[in-house]
Amino acid sequence: DSGSDSGGSDSDGSDSGGSGGGGFTPRPDPDPEMEVNRNSSGVKVTAMDVEGSREVEIDTSGVTKINFTGEAEDAEVTVSSTQEPEIQNKEVHSAVEINTSEDLGATIGFTVSRDWFDDRNVAPENTSLHRYDGEWQELETRIKENRTAEVEFRADTPGFSRFAVAADSESGCETG
Repeated sequence: DSGSDSGGSDSDGSDSGGSGGGGFTPRPDPDPEMEVNRNSSGVKVTAMDVEGSREVEIDTSGVTKINFTGEAEDAEVTVSSTQEPEIQNKEVHSAVEINTSEDLGATIGFTVSRDWFDDRNVAPENTSLHRYDGEWQELETRIKENRTAEVEFRADTPGFSRFAVAADSESGCETG
């Protein structure tokens, strides 16, 4: 278990640095054939080639980047905000729907503001990404970077569907 990493050792060993500044930006030296369309509900990427891994930066409902793994030509990916679900004993931060035209795995990066944790009296260490596959499944989630205003996380997923960022509502914090 790598825990939080320093210097960026995501599954492909790269680090794109920085955090999203709105919109969708492919990684440096993107495939010139790749098309990116953004609207108020999310983003759609078409003609994306993946050989081993390919990281793209995104800013939709807290999801900041997705590092796709596998092999695909002309893949299509859509990421859109969706209604926050209710998950038993969890405080839900946000939810997204991620779909691909190809069978790909991925590491999903997301951020949560410190204010959200403070307002709900929950801890970053008790936060995870959940995937809906007939029922909500908690994915192994790790803290990548603990910053002053926000916490950046990473979680691996074997496939795509609906996802929710949530924290344990019973965090064990004393209330006085």
